[in-house]
Amino acid sequence: MLYRECRFRAAYTLFQEVKPDIKQSEVFQILGGITTSVYMYPIHKLKLYIMAGASEKLRIENFFDQFALDPHKLDIEQFLSEPADFEQYFYILPITAEMLNSRSFSHVDTSFLGCSFAMIGEYNREEQRLYLPHLGESDKDWLDVAALLTMNEFSNELMGRYVVYRIAKKELYTNPVLAACIDRPFRELVLENLSNVIHGLEVPEKYKGVRGEEAYGLMIRHFGQLKQLLEQPDHPPHYEQAMKYYRIQCSYLRTFIMSGTDHFYRGEFIDSLRQLAVCDPGFQLDMHTKCWQKAANIWRRIGRNLLQLYYKLDPVRLDGLILQLEQLRELEMQGMKELYQSLEGR
Repeated sequence: MLYRECRFRAAYTLFQEVKPDIKQSEVFQILGGITTSVYMYPIHKLKLYIMAGASEKLRIENFFDQFALDPHKLDIEQFLSEPADFEQYFYILPITAEMLNSRSFSHVDTSFLGCSFAMIGEYNREEQRLYLPHLGESDKDWLDVAALLTMNEFSNELMGRYVVYRIAKKELYTNPVLAACIDRPFRELVLENLSNVIHGLEVPEKYKGVRGEEAYGLMIRHFGQLKQLLEQPDHPPHYEQAMKYYRIQCSYLRTFIMSGTDHFYRGEFIDSLRQLAVCDPGFQLDMHTKCWQKAANIWRRIGRNLLQLYYKLDPVRLDGLILQLEQLRELEMQGMKELYQSLEGR
């Protein structure tokens, strides 16, 4: 299923308030479209690489600034104790997937709390649950109120204090920045986002990152160093610590590649290609789609590969991972450049 990630669903619901007929593919491009980005991020005294496959503008730290939104911040305890007015306001809460449908957050890794967020659709006081908007295909996702109250004093470097963000719906209608973003031509959005990956190699984020060619190369070198360690006849000093580090790296990398998507957002990008074909009957849909269907399959295999490497750092499987990253670098960068040239010339 496409567009199931909580961050995207929240942004889509918010944009629909201003433009009810806005398409999901349009929201995907407004939020930054496809990318391949790598960030160095501090986690539990380690520095790990994490990857983003799309929508760089969705992080809570810059999402509101990007669209000139000025939310009112409510402490968790305050939000839960006061009547919520879902007719007049949107309520947005930073979450991780582990927090959903769970009665306790003791198992939740809060390192990335602030990267993703969800729209609160309902507060059921009888059940003591917050419900996310219904997707239609399954039961509603929910957050346990008692577990949320344990987060009332939580804060981290990424987002600061853990709060509920309340946005007045009426303020969206007169927001010129949001209106300009929503009204931009679809082709123009796709071109800009492709250019960011092809030419904008450094990511303007809080944590240092690179895009495109640099991102693929960085990950290839990173796992190449692991391969060298595994192939050494004698274990160097701190070998066991290095192995533990790479296992943790594989786990977090897989989480960011597979979370909220089955194919690192390449399926969502194919949906954008279909929208381009609707806008321009002369667009060569089959030619461009073939590249990204192949890329989607490789990303799925990488997800499976990383899971196996987490359990056992095997040199043969590691060779396969490096080869897959090399294939993606050639396939996706060429695909982006060909698409960019095609759109630019039309």
